[in-house]
Amino acid sequence: MKNFIQKGDFIDVVAGGAITGGSVQKVGDLIGIATKGAATGESFPVALTGVFLVPKATSLAINQGDTLYWDVADGNFNKTAADNFKGGHAAAGALSADTTVLIRLAQ
Repeated sequence: MKNFIQKGDFIDVVAGGAITGGSVQKVGDLIGIATKGAATGESFPVALTGVFLVPKATSLAINQGDTLYWDVADGNFNKTAADNFKGGHAAAGALSADTTVLIRLAQ
């Protein structure tokens, strides 16, 4: 197919500030994970598919399969759709005391 460019599991993004590899990245309405660090103005790949360990809201129990939303202000995932951005689904449950959760990214 002449117009096929790539699978779309990753997209290249230009860093608007210093980026840490493994950090959650909001690109428009997409939520992904930076695959490496980058300085301001550098291009870096963002993973849009896969399962990743990400920060979650404290005091929140999550069940496997729950829909997870990225809270930009708090810098973590929760189960509240309002004012947040859908990132995917919990690949495993997490206890309320846990600070991280496994997410399967979904665009």
